[in-house]
Amino acid sequence: MAARHYQFDVGTSAVELTGTEFQGWILRNHSSVVIYLGDSAVATSDGFPIDPGAYFSPGQIAHQTLSEKVKGIRLYAIAGSTSNDVRVLVPGRAD
Repeated sequence: MAARHYQFDVGTSAVELTGTEFQGWILRNHSSVVIYLGDSAVATSDGFPIDPGAYFSPGQIAHQTLSEKVKGIRLYAIAGSTSNDVRVLVPGRAD
């Protein structure tokens, strides 16, 4: 099965996470600090925390529910420091 991999440098400004608009995506925080997920206005004080080294995926049902409410929804990430490695894998995508 094909898969598309995206890599991001997450810092103190919100970064759009390409790939999170597709079903089945998996995120990994490769950095040594907590990163936070949310919308384009995400902040470290209100984002959904992802611990260092942790994986996160919303699952098919949650993603489908979100997608039905907001088409093309895409998450953003932010951290309390600069240069944090975050990766998104999208199984089934080859582009």
